[in-house]
Amino acid sequence: MIRRMAYVSRPVPQLAVTEIPRIVSVARAHNTRDGLTGVLVYTGADFAQLIEGPEPAVASLWARVAADERHRDISILVDETD
Repeated sequence: MIRRMAYVSRPVPQLAVTEIPRIVSVARAHNTRDGLTGVLVYTGADFAQLIEGPEPAVASLWARVAADERHRDISILVDETD
């Protein structure tokens, strides 16, 4: 089963913009390893992310994303399984 999730959130005030490339680099490595695809958008004020892949891998990633203290005010926009 393929699971698709999309959410928006706000970075915490102390998150340095220089941290964003490191977040993307680590995410790419983990996503490749776990068979996930998606996109992360940072507007300077908000994050938006779409995650897609095998349900267990998305669930594992979502647990890490939800616990990540570098962002807050997480709103799930889409959570569906095909």
